[in-house]
Formats: sequence, C-alpha cells, structure tokens
Amino acid sequence: NQGSSWLKASVSVKAYDQFSLVFEAQKGSSFTGDISIDDISFSSSCCKDWSKESSSSIKNTFSLGTQVVRGKDWTWQNQDGGPGAIGNVSNVLSSTNWVSVSWYNNHNNSYRMGNNGKYDLYLLNDTPAKTISACSANTNFDKGNKGVWIRSTSDKFDWTVKSGSTSSIGTGPTADHTTGTSAGYYIYIETSSVGVGSNAILNSPLLQAPAADSCSLSFWYHMYGGTIGTLNVNLTTTTGSTRTIWTKSGQQGNQWFKGTTTAIPKSTGNFYISFEAIKGASYTGDIALDDITFAPSCCGASGCQVLYNFGKTKADFQSWWNERKDDIDWNLQKGSTSSSLTGPSADHT
Repeated sequence: NQGSSWLKASVSVKAYDQFSLVFEAQKGSSFTGDISIDDISFSSSCCKDWSKESSSSIKNTFSLGTQVVRGKDWTWQNQDGGPGAIGNVSNVLSSTNWVSVSWYNNHNNSYRMGNNGKYDLYLLNDTPAKTISACSANTNFDKGNKGVWIRSTSDKFDWTVKSGSTSSIGTGPTADHTTGTSAGYYIYIETSSVGVGSNAILNSPLLQAPAADSCSLSFWYHMYGGTIGTLNVNLTTTTGSTRTIWTKSGQQGNQWFKGTTTAIPKSTGNFYISFEAIKGASYTGDIALDDITFAPSCCGASGCQVLYNFGKTKADFQSWWNERKDDIDWNLQKGSTSSSLTGPSADHT
C-alpha cells in the first residue's frame, strides 16, 4: 500500500539496441489490490534524432574518447565483442557523419552517425565524453590491457600490446619494463610491414586540467634497432592547439630509458596526450612504451589515488572493464555477497 495519491516513478533505461518495455503488475492476496499507471513519458535523451543533427553537432557530441555502444542500425556482427560491449570514439569524420571507434576488444572501425540515415552507435551515458583525472590514465599494460588509451584511426598503423620479444630480429625489447620478464606487457610498433615514415598514434581520453604548474608525464621507452625513427609526445588542448612536449629520434640502445615531458601548466586547461611513433628506414625500427605515469601534481589533492565508487549501474565501471581472457569476472554488487561468512555486507562509500 502506497497511499491514496498518485506518485511519480522514474527508471533508467540502458538499451544497447531496439527494445520494448513491459509494465508487470501482480495481484496481492485479495480484491483490494488495484494498481494504476498514468502519464507515461520518455525523457528527451531517449528520443534523439541524429538525422536532424548537423555534422558540427555530431562532432561536438561524439568527441574523442566518448564511450559508445551498439545503436539501432548496428549491422556489424561482433566487431565490438558482443552486445553491450563498450568502445571509445577515436576520430570523427564530421563531413560525412561517420565516427571511428576503438573497442575494448582491440577492434577498430568506422560507423554511421547519420550517413544514409543510419545510426550504428548510441552514447553509453547519453552525454558527451567527460574528463577524467590524468592519473586515471596511468598504465603498465598489465595482462594485455591498454587501459583508457585509444588507438587513433587517423594514423597509418597501430600500436600493439605485447609480452616477450617483438617479432623482428635486432630490434625491440625482450621483456617489459615493469617486471623485466617475458610475463609482463608493454605496447610497441611493429615496423616490418609498413612504409617508411608511417606513423602510429596512441591517444588519451580528455584529461582534466592539471592541479599544479609542475604537472608532467613520465614513461619508459625502448628504441633499439639500426633504423629507429622518431617518438613524439604531443599535447592537444580543447581549442585544437597541438604542441610537442617530448621527442626522441634514432637508436638509443637495447635497454629501457625513462622519458619525462616538459611541464604541463594549469593554464593548459583540459587536454589530450598522444604518443606518436614514426617508422625509420627499415624493419629494425620497433619502438616500445611502458609504465605511463602522470605526476601527482597533475591530479589534484588525491594525487594518483583515483577513486571509483562503481555507482549504480553497469556503466559505472567507468574506465575499468573485465578482462576477456581470464577465468571469472568481477561483479557489481550491493549489500551482502551470495555466500555466507565471507565478503562485505555493504559497500564502503
């Protein structure tokens, strides 16, 4: 019994394809159990008609790093990894209303956001991409994940997550930097099958403005081989201005070296970071990266202790996701776990 007045209810609908809703009412113990509903309405975010959006509006909404899922016209089978899988926008072709996406299963392709009246994607949270703390982008590529970093689709070839040696003799590392063993992972460019001068770009999502003028980015790089090209670290602001904040060219020897960028001041505002590797004259030009780390001064008072409270929905895994090649998955839960005498009875938040 909820009383004798009308009450308003709202539900959040996270649909990855076309869907229907069902109102189900169950009778109580006797005849005094009538249930009524009225004034059913959907919020405007359920009814976005992208066919009426201009190219510039699509570009602003589907900005670099925006999380997306399958849309109503999805016809691409399991390129994304299956229904409900999440990807990040890696490029927006505003003149043709196509959006390029890097999926968490490492597949990349372009999808229609208005081209020929088809809409292959939905925004995961029905909002443009949000900024994340720079320290949320710290990664050592453990277990083969590239973290929140996004392979560009506007370059010539891709960065590849790897363990052990690269596939070419006389170039590249034999182990990652984090563990120093073949069990650890790093990310690198394989230069044996692309043309001289080809570039591979690894982008960050949109990062929050630095907390202090002493903000900088450090990383470990490996540039061993007779025909090593160039590694650039570029910073792009939300106004579209890009500058190189670190660069290195040529053979550096068969070991890992630490790189640190020039300072990224608070006045930069929100920003993107990209690692651009450029192939040299031949196949002995593999370049590798590991242990990408932003200084605590990039990330506010909490430093690099970035907190996630996992919220209320599956979307609140935020930039975290379950590994596809492990044995079991982490589950979102509230209250007690399903087993007695183990686990918490409530969250910490």
